[in-house]
Amino acid sequence: MIKALAARHAELAAAAGHPGTDMTVVFDAGQNSDANFAELAATHLHYIGSVRPATAPDLLAPPARKRTPVEATQG
Repeated sequence: MIKALAARHAELAAAAGHPGTDMTVVFDAGQNSDANFAELAATHLHYIGSVRPATAPDLLAPPARKRTPVEATQG
């Protein structure tokens, strides 16, 4: 599916006069697998994925009132 999405994105970008526009794939934790990550690596696409909360319990340990938003310039 990734290759088909990337091809369609490239067609739409070219038709809009923006060939070579980057695409970012966003997926949830249900799509995490070695095979999917290998396919993504082969496409050189940007991606954002989620992880199950149990993967990082230390991030969820602090109470919500102690969490703060991260500004884009902090990354």
